Amino acid sequence: LQTTCQQFVQAGNVCPNVEALQFLPLYVMGMLKSPAFRGPNDITADMRTYIWMRLENLMVTQVAVYYYPRMFSLHNIPDSCGIPDENGCVVLPDMLNLASESMTQDGVFLLEDGETINVWIGSAVDPGFLQ
Repeated sequence: LQTTCQQFVQAGNVCPNVEALQFLPLYVMGMLKSPAFRGPNDITADMRTYIWMRLENLMVTQVAVYYYPRMFSLHNIPDSCGIPDENGCVVLPDMLNLASESMTQDGVFLLEDGETINVWIGSAVDPGFLQ
């Protein structure tokens, strides 16, 4: 993959140290795991068509979130998150790495890819938090 990426960089006369290229392998892996690229027996033709049509109409930032979902910790959100700032933009908590090491049994985590939202509740979460 790295050799292929270097060939793209050289062919496009792009500086190989461009910050965006460091995430290319991550997004390629996300693409390969997405339903859009699954085998023909894993997904129906209608669903594949829906996904491709959806991806064609998304902005680049939305496609990036689709292929590499965002995960947030909900059990320790700062008070400043979830409310609009002076520009009217809602402040989100810091994103976590998509790894099991980022999750704890006493936490609540939100995973979203622009289409679906999943909330994972650890087995040792404080019941008072859930109320």
